[in-house]
Amino acid sequence: MVPAAVATAIGKKLATEEIEPQSRAEALWLIRETARSCAVSRIEGLVNRRDYAEGEIRRKLRDDGYSSRVIDDVVTRAINGRALDDKRFADTFIRSKVAAGWGTRRIEHELSLRGIEASDIPGWPYDYIDTDSESDRAYGLISRRRLTGKNDYAKLVRFLVGRGFGMRDATAAASRLIQESSDEE
Repeated sequence: MVPAAVATAIGKKLATEEIEPQSRAEALWLIRETARSCAVSRIEGLVNRRDYAEGEIRRKLRDDGYSSRVIDDVVTRAINGRALDDKRFADTFIRSKVAAGWGTRRIEHELSLRGIEASDIPGWPYDYIDTDSESDRAYGLISRRRLTGKNDYAKLVRFLVGRGFGMRDATAAASRLIQESSDEE
């Protein structure tokens, strides 16, 4: 099966009589070279918008229908050319998610979905998060939430655990907020 972008590119070349393969070998060569060219263009289009992890790019190319041979070739070239860099991606990803209020567990999970192990990132988690103040970060995240008086503790804990905070930090932050709001009344 040939990816749609490759078929379109070959169709345009054939229509403009730019090419005319004379043998099966020439046709296969044309398909391979066009596939490489289209895959490179796909990677360029993706990384021009934002940084991607290698695993994400591989998955996108595989979903587009490129062969593993073409994927390996173009991804290796992109890594060598520094268009793809998992450590750079992870650094940016982690910093943005910490700023968005994500906890360590969720960040680690999301990185693993992208094919990156957080333990492979130099300085994780100590260079990114003060792990001693995780419950303070969790409290800061929920302190702006409105309490309704109905299942507030459970809702707060569920929210924080969903954001990737550990149960210990989530319960400590929720208890602190509930206690402070009851002291104010």
